[in-house]
Amino acid sequence: YFFHSFSFYLIPFNILATPLIMLLVVGGIISAVFILIIPNLGILIAKILFWPLQILLQSAQQIPQLKLSAFAVGQISLVTLIIIYSILVTIWLNKRFQKYWHIGALIIIGLIIIPIIYKNITLLKITVLEGNKVPIIVMQNRGKVTLINVGSETDIKYTLSPFLSQQGINKINTVIITNNQDELSLSIIKKKIKINSIIDLFDNK
Repeated sequence: YFFHSFSFYLIPFNILATPLIMLLVVGGIISAVFILIIPNLGILIAKILFWPLQILLQSAQQIPQLKLSAFAVGQISLVTLIIIYSILVTIWLNKRFQKYWHIGALIIIGLIIIPIIYKNITLLKITVLEGNKVPIIVMQNRGKVTLINVGSETDIKYTLSPFLSQQGINKINTVIITNNQDELSLSIIKKKIKINSIIDLFDNK
């Protein structure tokens, strides 16, 4: 609701990470107690806990880099959000509805996907975003998206990416560069979203 995106790996990762978190919390308490009584043993326990901690940290860093780690769904209404959570809570607490969880899942997916499809079919919109050096223009034409300029690294992080997520944009058909854009900005935007083609007006090759 706030970040306008859905993570496909969020629930599986949290399920897998829970035992590690429990081990680190309990192990940390035990290590702290033993440091007061037998310092060497407490230090040894802390060193052993270093490895599950590294696994947890590495996983948290790598998972956001995976494809489809975050799927932009756009701005959903508060009513839609309440309906989705009502379905989840009903399936969770009511055993009679648990055997129909797949129907609930389809309804939730429909509530998210159908508005995106409808908007892509009908929307015609041009948005000008303020950039540090040049304006960033996003043109949406019935599912096809053209981006003029990507801005600086800061523009991408704080202006462009939030806007694309809010609009439910997961693919850009064409990026047109009208200024002398640095390679870093281009590489960042390529990692964040799928781009079909880039037209660089300053490319002299």
